[in-house]
Amino acid sequence: MAHNEGSEQQEHGAIHLPDPSIWPLVVGFALFCISGAVIWWAADSNSSYTGPALGAAFALVFISVIGWIYEDGIMRQKADHHEKAERGELRRTQIITFAIEQGALDNFIGENGLLQSLQHMEEELGNTPGFEDFRINISQTETGPSQVVLETTWSTEDALEAYEGTRQTIVDLINQYEDTIATGSLQTFDMDVVRDTKDVSAKFPKGVVFTILGAFIVGGFALGAGLTTFQSSSHGTSDGGSVSFEVGPFEGTVSSVGSLFLHEEITLPPNSEVTLIFENQDATPHNVAFFRSEDISASNLLGGCTAGCDSGEIEGGLRTELLSGPVQREFTFTTPQEEGEYIFLCEIHPDTMRGILTIAADAPIPGMSTPVEGTTEEGTTEEGT
Repeated sequence: MAHNEGSEQQEHGAIHLPDPSIWPLVVGFALFCISGAVIWWAADSNSSYTGPALGAAFALVFISVIGWIYEDGIMRQKADHHEKAERGELRRTQIITFAIEQGALDNFIGENGLLQSLQHMEEELGNTPGFEDFRINISQTETGPSQVVLETTWSTEDALEAYEGTRQTIVDLINQYEDTIATGSLQTFDMDVVRDTKDVSAKFPKGVVFTILGAFIVGGFALGAGLTTFQSSSHGTSDGGSVSFEVGPFEGTVSSVGSLFLHEEITLPPNSEVTLIFENQDATPHNVAFFRSEDISASNLLGGCTAGCDSGEIEGGLRTELLSGPVQREFTFTTPQEEGEYIFLCEIHPDTMRGILTIAADAPIPGMSTPVEGTTEEGTTEEGT
């Protein structure tokens, strides 16, 4: 057993240890954030939020690692300062060793045995000037004598000498138990104490830090770009029911894939009833809404929808419901009478998912090869032959 209560109370000669640090937890949290940001960016790279979130996550990792490096440097400075500090007088340690006769171990550790007497003496030593520490170590063996090592530590050599000259010593106490200790085994050693103050703070070389950080940055961008490219280029039929097709002329289906519209230009005839299909192949919610101009306020929403729309407060508003894919929705509406260009977009990704709706007199209705040649005053269309 070991007793070191006295040593904990001594400031002089204490070993320098690193201060508690929160930076390892901060670095772990930053790596967790960057993983989430990469996954989010890969799933929806065109969102106006994923880019800033990914950048903030990388910045957090960078700041965390720099903070850890800085604190590690402070710890090393403290260790170096402590090692160079003036030590004062050397402390003194007295080591006493003896052997316990085979079969006498129970007498040593039992009631009123030598061990109990030594523990009582430790309590008395706690009030002795200059006393610091008392340790008792026992090496028990099944056959042969057992070895005991006692260690007392004193602030100075004079304190140990004063103790030995004024009261009963540990050696005097041991000699009272001749029936317990092996004859001739008692030995005493006095020596100076030199405490090691090596830097024990965490070693985290800057080269390793920046190598790991660079690997995270390159790997994160590669992972996100690879997943996004795969998602954008994959148009095969899946278990969820997405439709397989190749990019070609617009034939009546407004498709979103990889958080982009497959067709960014749609041409329709004026004042004509048209039925289109909105198709979302992404797990991210999308819709399509048509506006008169770049002003995408609700009041500027095109009207004329007669079926399949989520018009909201605008009667006949030409917009579809926000839906996560894979899904298809059919909607029917009457195109504007005025020829020109209009805007269509996804209302939650307006910066990246947008296109131009052109109203032209010679445009065919999607799925029909014959263009609409004119419009009567009553609003009915006449198809050419």
